[in-house]
Amino acid sequence: MSSILSVCWTISALHAPRPWLHCSHCGTQSPFQSSDKIRVNANGKRLDIWLIYRCVICGNSWNRPIMERTPIHAIDPAQLQRLMSNNRETARHLAFDLASLQRQVKKIEEFSDMAINKTVLNASANAAVLEITCALQKASIRLDRLLATELNLPRNQVQAMTKAGHIVIQADGKRPLRRPVHNGMRIRVALPEVDDADALITAATGGNHNQL
Repeated sequence: MSSILSVCWTISALHAPRPWLHCSHCGTQSPFQSSDKIRVNANGKRLDIWLIYRCVICGNSWNRPIMERTPIHAIDPAQLQRLMSNNRETARHLAFDLASLQRQVKKIEEFSDMAINKTVLNASANAAVLEITCALQKASIRLDRLLATELNLPRNQVQAMTKAGHIVIQADGKRPLRRPVHNGMRIRVALPEVDDADALITAATGGNHNQL
């Protein structure tokens, strides 16, 4: 039997970023929220595409440009069909595109609340290593915060264990604990180095480690 307990954490943000804009109806800066509605306007063989936002106070609309005067042939046909059919998943993907939104708006409100689904991939009764694979779905969270919260460990303990080599992070760049988790990131925890390994395993697996 493998000495590795493997678990996948699927991390999903619950709320899309909200831009703060001057609302002409409220007469002040207000947060706007995606309505998950897409508007497509044809101008000859070119398209204008917007994601519709609403002021959370009064409901006034803001059309966030997604494509402007874009030739139809330059858009992937499958993507174009999703846009024209107002596909909700496509609208949510656009709403969570923080990098694009940051190029359009100066002030953006982000939310830290997330849903984390924990799936055991390989269970071992006498595991020496806990391996966590992260799968991100429209989410951004610092690794140290994620590990401290989901393993029920103080953040300074996470840092100390990483420095000692008891937590090994497969990631590029320096100081990965201080950087956002990326899709496919793997973290290995040496279970014999944990004071209460059983409690950590229960936290890491959501209590599902005995089901395989």
